[in-house]
Amino acid sequence: MKKFSVLVVIAVLLLGFVAPLFANEPKDKLFRGTANVLSALVEVPQNIDIEWKQSKNAAVGIFAGLFKGLFWGMARCVSGLWDIVTFPFPKPADYGSIIQPEYIKRGVQT
Repeated sequence: MKKFSVLVVIAVLLLGFVAPLFANEPKDKLFRGTANVLSALVEVPQNIDIEWKQSKNAAVGIFAGLFKGLFWGMARCVSGLWDIVTFPFPKPADYGSIIQPEYIKRGVQT
């Protein structure tokens, strides 16, 4: 019985240390907001790169990618500013992001 009690205590302690690693916290929202504001301009060249490679006409792809990148860059910047201003509040649920993907990712079309 004593061994079982010790194992239960150890399991509870381990789970108590592991659980916060997966929880979203205000600091995560603040970090994400700052990263999105600082990386918003990267949306422009990333979208130009994606669009001109997918388009049959490179000029049309570059033109479309420019405007798509400007739109998503502004959206990412506004989302980042929103996260910075509202980081203490758990809105949206669990300090989630209002833009997907949460961070800019190379080669991922938004």
